[in-house]
Amino acid sequence: MALKANESLLNGKYLIERVLGRGGFGFVYLARDTLIGRPVAIKEMNPTLADDEQMVRRFLVEGRAALQVRHPNVVELFDVFSDRGVYYLAMEYCPGGSLEERLAAGPLALRDALTVMDQVCAGLMHTHGRGIVHCDIKPANILFGADGQAKVTDFGIAHVSPTAVTRSWGTSSGFAGGTLAYMAPEQLDGVRDDPRLDVYALGAMLFKMLTGANYLDFRPEQSISDQIHNALLIKQGTPVAPSQRARGIPAWLDGVVLQALSKQPAARFADSGALRAALQAASPPPRGFLRRPRPGRLSSRPKP
Repeated sequence: MALKANESLLNGKYLIERVLGRGGFGFVYLARDTLIGRPVAIKEMNPTLADDEQMVRRFLVEGRAALQVRHPNVVELFDVFSDRGVYYLAMEYCPGGSLEERLAAGPLALRDALTVMDQVCAGLMHTHGRGIVHCDIKPANILFGADGQAKVTDFGIAHVSPTAVTRSWGTSSGFAGGTLAYMAPEQLDGVRDDPRLDVYALGAMLFKMLTGANYLDFRPEQSISDQIHNALLIKQGTPVAPSQRARGIPAWLDGVVLQALSKQPAARFADSGALRAALQAASPPPRGFLRRPRPGRLSSRPKP
């Protein structure tokens, strides 16, 4: 059952204001840190999962991984705590919503898509440099701060190297968690410790930002057969160039997207930094932030 407005956590430190949404672990709340007066997002682990060792481990891995990171393009984690037997994460509140919400209105303009990619790549460069592979990059896990900056969130299934935390906190090898439409072929086989997994997901996400469509013709996952079909597509399907799905995409950008989506990891960019450098070398993104659009004015590709 969701917490109600004006309920408090951690001896009154956090005052719940409202429910923001519900994720795989449980509810996410908007709350206020009563000691310093700032808004925070509180992620709750559903109490019914408390006896599931793997789920508890994943939740705590997310907290431990996020605590290693301080970067403008990664959602900042402030606190990991338990209250009355329930685990919580207190993190930066991003009022600009998610990239998934923006894409519901259609593809982004080219300039905006490149700006988002530049900022997301910058955040992942920081995490990759600390031995953390996100393993679940997708539009729902990109949020926008009050200043319009794109920020990576949700490290719930991240691979954390032993140099970042002790091995007992790491996720198990062979665990193929993720979101199929953004998973690399080798991730289906349990690979988790390679930054090129995130590069593949970035390619899939950039394709979606530019065209409004997935890079392969995935089925809605309503059955096991749909999941099997989608997994086979990831292994065997050949994506078309984004310019075949939408007008106005330059040939150099087609090349960058298709290289990021290469089936063979060795053919991809080595990490998010190399992908970012390729995008900047061909067409440097604008210096400004991607501002949060006003209602009814989401950025989209202009009609020809």
